[in-house]
Amino acid sequence: MGAFIYKAINTLDSMVGYRNEKYENFGKVSAILDDIVNYIPARITAVLIALFFFSKSALLEFGKFGKKHDSLNAGLPISAIALGLGVKLGGPTSYFGKLKEKPFFGRGREIIENYDVLNALSIKRKLDIFIIIVLILGVL
Repeated sequence: MGAFIYKAINTLDSMVGYRNEKYENFGKVSAILDDIVNYIPARITAVLIALFFFSKSALLEFGKFGKKHDSLNAGLPISAIALGLGVKLGGPTSYFGKLKEKPFFGRGREIIENYDVLNALSIKRKLDIFIIIVLILGVL
């Protein structure tokens, strides 16, 4: 039941959790709920990413870069993966045709290479396997 509630909150935030006149009040509630339910998972995910990269820098600094994000939670795993890969993620981004200045997460190269994507996918697979094993052990 908890997984269904979590997914409903996450989906609602994705649908209306952004700021505009139509969804301002409704979106605030879903965004706050999403921040609350993802507070601990975002931090666990960032730590796991850093550990799977064997990156001391990512482990010690994901919080420093992560707090630059507008979201309470999203910047932490983004920063951990950027630091693990040795790249910068983020920066100026286009939304609905308008450029918005956004911070960079991590340090290093701004050019993302194919091997960076493959490295990130490798970490994702390891995380997926780890989570599946933890869930199976939790059921047993």
